[in-house]
Amino acid sequence: MPPRGLAALDPGQEYFMANLNVRYIKTVGTGACAGCDIPVCIVFSKLKVMTQVAANDRVFILGANNIASQFATWQNGLVVNPTVLQHLLTGPRMSMESCAAAATAARRPTWGAVKSLYR
Repeated sequence: MPPRGLAALDPGQEYFMANLNVRYIKTVGTGACAGCDIPVCIVFSKLKVMTQVAANDRVFILGANNIASQFATWQNGLVVNPTVLQHLLTGPRMSMESCAAAATAARRPTWGAVKSLYR
C-alpha cells in the first residue's frame, strides 16, 4: 500500500477487512453444477497488518469472536480438527484437518409436543 493509504487503527474498534461473495446460481435443480452438493469449508488463516516500522507489524490468526468465526461452510460442511500451526518461515496460521459432512441435528421433542400429535 502506498504511504498515502496508511491509516491509524484504534484499539477496541472493529474494522472491515474483506468481502467474499459466493454465487449460488445453479446450485440446485435442473442444470445444477456437479459437486454443488459437496460440503465446503473456508478458513480464515492469517492476517498480517504491516506498519511503516516492521517491529510494529501485527499478525492475527484467531477470530474476533471465537474460533468458529474463522470458518465459513456450505452444504452442511463441518470443520474437522481446527488447529493453529507454527511455520518457521510464514509464522503461525489457522488450519483444519479436513471438511466433512456434518450430521443433521435431531430435534428432541417434549412429551407435551408428542401428545399433541394424537389429540
